[in-house]
This record gives sequence, C-alpha cells and structure tokens, in this order.
Amino acid sequence: RSHTFPRMFFAQNLLCRKGCLAKAWIAATYSSRLNKKAVLRAHLVQLCSFIAHPSSIDSTQSLNLRLQAILLWGVCDIHRRKSKYLLIDAQEVQCKMKFSA
Repeated sequence: RSHTFPRMFFAQNLLCRKGCLAKAWIAATYSSRLNKKAVLRAHLVQLCSFIAHPSSIDSTQSLNLRLQAILLWGVCDIHRRKSKYLLIDAQEVQCKMKFSA
C-alpha cells in the first residue's frame, strides 16, 4: 500500500527578496539587514496567516516545521523591533510634552 504525503518543501518564490515571507525570513536569518522602514511596513497578521496557511499562497505547497519555526522567529523579531520603535516614539512625545508645558 502506497502512502501519499503532502509535499513538505517550499517554492523559491516564497522566500525570494520580493516574496510574501521575505521579511520574516530576513528578520530570522539576517536581522541587521532589515532597516526601520522595512520593519514598520511589515504586516504581522498577514505574515502569520501565510505561515499558518501556506496553501493560501500556493495550493501545492506546505512548509515543513523547521521552516515554520524559523519564519515565526522572524515574525517575533519584527514584532520586538516594532515595539521598541513605538516605545522610543512614545518617550520622545512624552519628553516634548514635558518641556513644552
């Protein structure tokens, strides 16, 4: 009896420079290459959705667990950096409000 398992590899277009998961991949593997503008433009909900349901991108593809873990690490790094930028901006506004009053 032959078992048919889903393909557990990924299309190269998912992780290429313009791919939908590129920012998560770069954040996980080369974090210093993402500048502030790229981090702030990253859409975390969409990235998580693509990781959880890769068939929404390409119906023939599924991601193996190791790749999903790496991509989720990248999403966490993007979230951490977005939070840091928000904190810095809030502290600057607070400081400006103190000195203007």
